[in-house]
Amino acid sequence: MQKARRALAVVVSVETLMAAASGQSVAFPVAQIAHICASATIREASERSGPLAWMRVPDSDLEEWRSRFVEHNELDVQVVAWRESEQEGADALSFWIAPGPEGHKACYYTTAHSEGLLEALTAQFGAPASLDRYEHATIAHWKDGGVETSFSEVGSHAGVNISRKN
Repeated sequence: MQKARRALAVVVSVETLMAAASGQSVAFPVAQIAHICASATIREASERSGPLAWMRVPDSDLEEWRSRFVEHNELDVQVVAWRESEQEGADALSFWIAPGPEGHKACYYTTAHSEGLLEALTAQFGAPASLDRYEHATIAHWKDGGVETSFSEVGSHAGVNISRKN
């Protein structure tokens, strides 16, 4: 299970996202997020986050997550994260690096307005290798060489993770 959690994650290219609350199309900053997620270091990710113009999450707010990661995976980790706004349920992006031969890099995007996201992922990556639809949830998975992409959605909330081991 530890090895399954070790992967580089890069957020997906998605051109637009429908805001479920307003019913209006909003531009989704995929190119900027993907650029951040392709970073080799925390510093580089932080430098690349400028055009996104999201608020940086204070390191003190990430410490509990970091310490639990270290405890569970027995790996050190560096993490940085951003939120679109202070509002509850605002879109968020996190990027972390767990160095070493069994380590990984990861980037995870979450949104409370997921309408159209699965379709955009499918347009970017092609048909998923697996797609499971349930009454209130959808799960999809893509694999391209060493890169694994996952999408999970419950109601209007979704998360996207693209991963690769070191």
